[in-house]
Amino acid sequence: MKKIYLFLAFFVICVTSQSQQKPLSIKDYPQWSKIISPSISNDGNWFSFAKRPNGGDDTLFIKNLNSEKQYKIQFGFEPNFSENSLWVTYLTKPSKEEEKKLKKNKKPVFNTAWLLNLESGEKFSVERAESLTINNNATSLVVLRKKPTEDNSKHDGKDLIIKKLADGSVNNIGNVSSYQFNKKGNLLAYTVDADSKMGNGIYLYNITTSELKILDTDTTTYAQLAWDDANALRRDWDKKGKNLTVLKGYATDTTLHKNNSILAFTDVATSQYKKQLFTTSSLKGVPSEMIISENGNLRFTEDGSSILFGIRPQERKIKMNKDTVANVDVWHWKDDDIQSVQIRREEQNKKFTYLCAIDLANHTFSKLADESIRQVLISRNPLYAVAGDEKTLSGRCELGRIACRFISD
Repeated sequence: MKKIYLFLAFFVICVTSQSQQKPLSIKDYPQWSKIISPSISNDGNWFSFAKRPNGGDDTLFIKNLNSEKQYKIQFGFEPNFSENSLWVTYLTKPSKEEEKKLKKNKKPVFNTAWLLNLESGEKFSVERAESLTINNNATSLVVLRKKPTEDNSKHDGKDLIIKKLADGSVNNIGNVSSYQFNKKGNLLAYTVDADSKMGNGIYLYNITTSELKILDTDTTTYAQLAWDDANALRRDWDKKGKNLTVLKGYATDTTLHKNNSILAFTDVATSQYKKQLFTTSSLKGVPSEMIISENGNLRFTEDGSSILFGIRPQERKIKMNKDTVANVDVWHWKDDDIQSVQIRREEQNKKFTYLCAIDLANHTFSKLADESIRQVLISRNPLYAVAGDEKTLSGRCELGRIACRFISD
């Protein structure tokens, strides 16, 4: 009998509690917040997350899981703990209200990069940040800055800020267009794109010794830096990160795409480093109408023996006028894709490249993809790849496409 009374009492309390709850309305919706971007440090002592109220601005929280220490950063986002869990980087941006005003007045919206010492709380900031990276051995912070509002120059080079975490020293390198650390974090490669292309090139900065090495310079453009350890496992970081590749190209007034060549550097940290240049004319087997494209993904194979890249046909520039600009979409019922799919994939198809490889030991060129086999995925074992043929099995359906996948060596 006592159990029945207890159950009835519990039931009455629940019903009373539910009847006293205030019904939600539209006015309550802005008071809700959600947790986004959770992250934890490598040592497990620090946890970061952001609270995002509906229609409001993010607030970043960085909390010590073993104490009451906590950092609260208004408008903060993209936190990243250092490998040794002593530092955290993040970005801040203007409030949504301020951002709306800037855009209304046609002014740029800049982010600010921050470095926070988790133990002391000391902060370092760089305004107009485009990107920021702290190397894996946690000795340096690198921030690439956007150009000032009043800078109307056409070259891509910007200021690169390097801060040494040990002594706090700051170095500014100008006209940097791109940069990449190797996984070990002791070498920083960067490309320069300067006014009138004076000083354009690829450079190597040794973080440990502060030595600067010029790997190649020319009045051309350099793009797509790639280290041989880009996808290396942590256990292989010490063995790799010594070879580097980059695209070197120039544009002409008569062609639509840049004419690129491939530069490969081996043992770049040593005085006996080797530089190799590969062009479409020097590589046997490259079709005469093809160029090395910046739309391809330049990279090393996992064992570092070959370089993967993309080629595509060169196209001549056409002077556009009312007679050359298309204003009618034409679709045939025999096309592989229906019209809506063709429109959606138009930009993707414009940038398509055929995957190729260069063997660095014997300079052998291999074309891995062609019109019948357009998709090729290289495995961690460079002897094997997964290839796909969508055309043979594709159906005219917007829900997706069926593809044939097979392994090739």
